[in-house]
Amino acid sequence: MGLLQRCPGYLCDNTTPRNELDVPQGYLCNICSEVAQIDAQIIRTRNLLADLTEKRDTVKNRRLNRLHDPLMCIPVEVTSQIFVFYNDIKRMEPGLSSAAFKKDIDWSPSLFLASISQGWRQIALATSELWTSIDIQVYSLANIPLQAELLNQCLDRSGKRLLVIRLIAKPKMAFPADSPVKMSPLFDVIRQCAPRWQKLFVHLPQRLYAAFVGDLTCAPSLVHLELEPMGGTVTEQKCFQLAETPSLTHLDISRQFLSQIDVQWYNLTTFNCGILSIDELFELLRRAKRLLQCGFFILFEDCGDYPLPEIPIVHQSLRKLRFVASNTSDDSTLEALFNGIELPSLDEIHIDCSDTAQLVSVPRGLHSLFERSRCPLTQFSICNDKSSGLDILSILESLPTVTNLYLEGRKMMTNTVLKLLGERTLTEDGTFQFRILPNRKTLVFVGKRGFQWQSLMDAFFPGWKEASDTRPSTGSPSPTWPFTLRFNLALTKSKNLDYIDADIVPHLVNAQKEMSSIKLEIGVMERRVDLIELSWMRYLQMDVN
Repeated sequence: MGLLQRCPGYLCDNTTPRNELDVPQGYLCNICSEVAQIDAQIIRTRNLLADLTEKRDTVKNRRLNRLHDPLMCIPVEVTSQIFVFYNDIKRMEPGLSSAAFKKDIDWSPSLFLASISQGWRQIALATSELWTSIDIQVYSLANIPLQAELLNQCLDRSGKRLLVIRLIAKPKMAFPADSPVKMSPLFDVIRQCAPRWQKLFVHLPQRLYAAFVGDLTCAPSLVHLELEPMGGTVTEQKCFQLAETPSLTHLDISRQFLSQIDVQWYNLTTFNCGILSIDELFELLRRAKRLLQCGFFILFEDCGDYPLPEIPIVHQSLRKLRFVASNTSDDSTLEALFNGIELPSLDEIHIDCSDTAQLVSVPRGLHSLFERSRCPLTQFSICNDKSSGLDILSILESLPTVTNLYLEGRKMMTNTVLKLLGERTLTEDGTFQFRILPNRKTLVFVGKRGFQWQSLMDAFFPGWKEASDTRPSTGSPSPTWPFTLRFNLALTKSKNLDYIDADIVPHLVNAQKEMSSIKLEIGVMERRVDLIELSWMRYLQMDVN
């Protein structure tokens, strides 16, 4: 008796449609043949739906027209303010550095808005506020005439408003000897609107500065000037001479000598510089009588361009001084600086000596500076691996007005330093206050731990041992003045976390909960972790095991 041949379609899934090619070849019964045809129709329909969905998305994402644009349904004045708000947000980032050269559409939010639709373009071109901030990105000398024409159009749209102009060259762009001539069409247009300059940012080779200024001598409305030469050789001749700038209050320069800049200094309130010598700093204080903030990244010894003061220069206005000592700065360099100035209004001082190996201890002259100035200092910051925390405290003992202290260095925080920072005195009204920094708000330490955890508890949480034994505390009460104690500790030599001792961490956690006047934060450098929490979890795990 012969066997019946099974239909190959029987092996197909009863629920999932299959392509005709996937069905086994050979004889199919009538039912399986009809199912295979239906499966093929289902697959073709699915492919058609996928194509239609993609086509729908393409059509839907076409440019807006006036009938669909929601901005066309509100008054033009409101739309203009929305555009201005968007433009301001896109320009909030700092605008002058080689990194500021952008290849995408973000470099000109105004042109981007004008490119969306005809309706948007009409509103954007009629909103003068959108065209007062102009970014000129030089990427090819061949395109200078076109950029000059485009700049003229932007200036026409801006009306008579004050201007913010950023002139930035493409990084590593070559500028041949005839560059001043080829750049002249663009320079001419920028100079013509000099009476309307409010902020000017120039990032070009230094040898083009003279051609940029040309015969211009006055910029009456210029408030903010930033000069950052790009690449190439830095000359020693005067490169930027703009003698009449009566409104200038903010000056940023980089890789240039003070003698190379000719502007009006008297009304200057903010000065930032990449490299500055001691004699240049003295000359700056002589010229800028209204200076409030002064910062420079590298401080060098006397260059001989200006005379050193025979008696300290008294500057009545300066409130914030921030600088970084160079790797060649030594004790005598900083001593000459601090002995040559008197700052009775100084409120903040930030000293970074982390890159120099020449300093022996605390920069000499700091004591005499503060004794001479008698300033209301509130913020004191120093970074120095050679300085001792004890030397810093000897300075701070005579500065009770300091509220924020920042210490960074290997020798800054020791058991003795913690003990002195935790010393309290009884006031006349019966309350306790800290002997050093009685008005403290924030104490920050960054570096390798050079103290025992028990010393930290003894200094800021007195009586913690008695509290753990349920005996009355004999330590001094916590001061009523609240402050934050923030540590950012380095990893161990083996690159592991420096956990809090197991016999300390539970008391530290309890003390944090009970003592609301002191907020303690302990983190780890280069890692965003809470060392107190990690140590507590580690303690609980050890207890379970």
